[in-house]
Amino acid sequence: MDVVRPGDLRHRVTVLEQGPVARSAVGQADREWVDVEARSARVEDLSASMTFKAAAAGSRVRTMVTVREPIDVKPITSAFRFEERGRVRILVVAEVRRRPSAAYAEVFCIEEA
Repeated sequence: MDVVRPGDLRHRVTVLEQGPVARSAVGQADREWVDVEARSARVEDLSASMTFKAAAAGSRVRTMVTVREPIDVKPITSAFRFEERGRVRILVVAEVRRRPSAAYAEVFCIEEA
């Protein structure tokens, strides 16, 4: 897919970034996640064959999120995660693929339990 049309981005996701690490009463690190922004995206579960290929390569990736990357916002990295609205699921960024000729990124994610 070389062009992402606005109608392709039907899902709303909240982009979250790691915030400061706080310590609990017993000294355990509690990671805080801070909302960065809401974005339109396409969230699609990978096909069974793609999931099988990912597993063979040692990856647990099962979901791909396609988002536009505006220049005025930090680029998405593995320090981010998504919360998909409408479905309660947290998607942790595993890999980001950018196309040089396009203004969007394909973000492969692992669903957090």
